[in-house]
Amino acid sequence: MYAPAELKANTVKAINAFTALQTNAAKIASILTTTAPVINGEQQIVNEWRNSFVAAQADFQTLLNQTGAFTSSMQSILNATYETARVQPLWDNVNLIANSIFTYSAKLAAFSTDINNLITQYDAAIASSGVTNDPVQLLLHAFPAQIFNLANALAFLQDYKTALAEDVSACLLWAGSDLGAKGLGIPPALKEFQFTGHSDYTINTGILQQFTTLQLS
Repeated sequence: MYAPAELKANTVKAINAFTALQTNAAKIASILTTTAPVINGEQQIVNEWRNSFVAAQADFQTLLNQTGAFTSSMQSILNATYETARVQPLWDNVNLIANSIFTYSAKLAAFSTDINNLITQYDAAIASSGVTNDPVQLLLHAFPAQIFNLANALAFLQDYKTALAEDVSACLLWAGSDLGAKGLGIPPALKEFQFTGHSDYTINTGILQQFTTLQLS
């Protein structure tokens, strides 16, 4: 299982990484309210980080849907009187997980390419003008490291997806087996639900939900 404490900590890291991008972009936007852009594209770049944020929210929503489908199927897995009713929700979730892809990485890669191109153009323009310590130039150069940090901060999404897939598969194996003959123990995620009425994944849905509704202005 993917522990709620770990999910919470990693989600906070992702939020902090996005906040760093937002803050940097806001500083550039503030400067551009009183200073003409040195080259075309500056205003566009200060808003492009949002594409990665929107994509990440969609990816969190995907994991939320998959997690919710898993938790909502636990009661029927335990109580259904025939095999199809036990395993069909799990098969549906296996397919849901297998066919999903994360979208944030493509948006982040595009942002990285665009910012590097802009930095090259901006550096050339500043060099030809003879200006030193240009504030926008310094802020632009902060983006690549921030993008790298964000990519690392979001890498846990794949780990979460893998852990979820493994737990769903374990429950599928258990639900579809001849329990008496095979002697399979009830999977931990399902056992927790059996005794408490909820599991770590129940808590995880709340954590994932919080990111999907996060507002970064």
